[in-house]
Amino acid sequence: MRFHEQLLFSLFPLHLDIRQYWLDFDSLERWARSSAHADWWRLFVQKASGYGLWHETYFMQGGMEAVYGDVPPPPGLMGFAPIRPPTGAGFSARSRLKVASEQTVDAPISETEIPRRDIAR
Repeated sequence: MRFHEQLLFSLFPLHLDIRQYWLDFDSLERWARSSAHADWWRLFVQKASGYGLWHETYFMQGGMEAVYGDVPPPPGLMGFAPIRPPTGAGFSARSRLKVASEQTVDAPISETEIPRRDIAR
């Protein structure tokens, strides 16, 4: 990671923001699938937690994506972009973003372990 900052947008409702700037996608993916992050992610997606998250990824050369978990619409890109469930090839950020690499990093959780939730718009 190149740079990390934490921001507080509001207390009511609580809205915290963490921005991270990464050197490359491979570094980001290795961290996201490391045990520290993967263990937390696995717990978040499998159990109701009382909080939501969204993450957006932007590339300097163009391209972006957003992932939402238990967030009421419409934050960020969800306000105007089509919503697609993370299934099949869409389950992998590398596949969604069409990032080429010979590296293979196992996902922290399998697609079948994620409870399906309806997205209200």
